[in-house]
Amino acid sequence: MNIWNAIVVQWLPNLANAATAIGGVGILLAVFPLLQARKQRLRDAEQWYVERYWAIQDRIEVEVEDGRLVKRPTLKDIYDELRLCEDELDLRKNGFLTNPTWRIWSGSIRAIKEDGEKMSVLERADDMTLLRDHLLTGTDPMEVGRLRAVVRGLY
Repeated sequence: MNIWNAIVVQWLPNLANAATAIGGVGILLAVFPLLQARKQRLRDAEQWYVERYWAIQDRIEVEVEDGRLVKRPTLKDIYDELRLCEDELDLRKNGFLTNPTWRIWSGSIRAIKEDGEKMSVLERADDMTLLRDHLLTGTDPMEVGRLRAVVRGLY
């Protein structure tokens, strides 16, 4: 048997299979950092909203009443907090808020219904339709399909 014939018949298919396997591993190794970068971008966006929340909370005046510290938010503080909730709902609606974060934030957003002062400000505001709708229905506003949510790293 000719040596070239032996290489073509016996070794070339094995080399092709090895090249295919190495190529597949290379693709997986290239995609993994891309998915991680997307998750980090989502976490950075979520962190910005957390910082915005604490900026509002730090701005609220604290007074002493009957020997206890009591927060006294102004109408602007309450409006800014409601506006933050509206923006968070918009972020979720467009598929840029992860499920674990949504589970935490949605409970805080729904708690607005229990706060008469915040509801009073919300009733007088002309905007914030997402917040109003969410408080009525309690549904997840995300309009992104499951496949896209998985690709974006929301799960």
